[in-house]
Amino acid sequence: MALAERVNGMFSKAAIVGGRGYTRMELQQEADRAASRIPAGVSAMVAPDVRTGEILVRAQQSRSVKSSAELRPEPAANPRIKFRVELVSDTPVRQVDGWLRGGGLLDLKDGGSLCTIGFNIHKDGMRSPSTAGHCAKSTEARRYANHSGDGGSTEIQRKLYYEGPEGDFARYGPGTMTSTDTYYYDWNQKRYVDQVATYAMTNEPGKTLCKFGRASGAVCGTVNSVGVSYVNPGGVTVGRQVYMNGGACIGGDSGGPFYWGGNAYGLTSATSNGNCWFSQARFIPNALNGWQVVTR
Repeated sequence: MALAERVNGMFSKAAIVGGRGYTRMELQQEADRAASRIPAGVSAMVAPDVRTGEILVRAQQSRSVKSSAELRPEPAANPRIKFRVELVSDTPVRQVDGWLRGGGLLDLKDGGSLCTIGFNIHKDGMRSPSTAGHCAKSTEARRYANHSGDGGSTEIQRKLYYEGPEGDFARYGPGTMTSTDTYYYDWNQKRYVDQVATYAMTNEPGKTLCKFGRASGAVCGTVNSVGVSYVNPGGVTVGRQVYMNGGACIGGDSGGPFYWGGNAYGLTSATSNGNCWFSQARFIPNALNGWQVVTR
């Protein structure tokens, strides 16, 4: 049999098939209960099927969710309602998000991974994403993407490129998205930039700093030396670097933010002996014609 619903003052038949042993309201309540078990920062979908009484819970496997059992609710009060829980490697749902954030992903236009976006920068009322200069040697268009919990992406074009005594920096245009004053400090985790680290804040051997990169995620280390240089494969000396103990970087992490709380320290530039190097954010205005990190 079919149930009737009142719509805009008129009665019409609802798309519910009778004889299943559960109501639409029961099914929705159980789906809501399943959704409440999804941890913050985990991308997931919860889909009740009114025809079968099955509720599908599909979530992205992550450090916080390693097995489907962690998301399986207690059995439904109505035994005719069942749960099916699946873990997948990619995000099951992508929202359309128009914000471009520091720590986002820099991809090739065809979707191949490349580097990590640094802090957003601004000049004369305009905002743009930054990254490491060596990630932007090509003038070809690239693609920016938010983390899976936010979704959204846009094609971006290189505007400025620099490798030299002031560090390793580049600026891209924001494409069709709006650059914010926040950055990803870990997967799907965001915070504001309050200030750019000064020399006094940086020149503290043993000081703990962290970085985010698409290959290794959020990793912390301690300051070893400030003001060091390296020579890149093209024979250019890249200066003003901070050399870290630990905080290992992997290919793809380049360009990502180095930070401590709301303080922007720099952008990942290189790695040696398992240790990170980063270019200091305070030199971005010198390297990129007056552009500087966006703070709130």
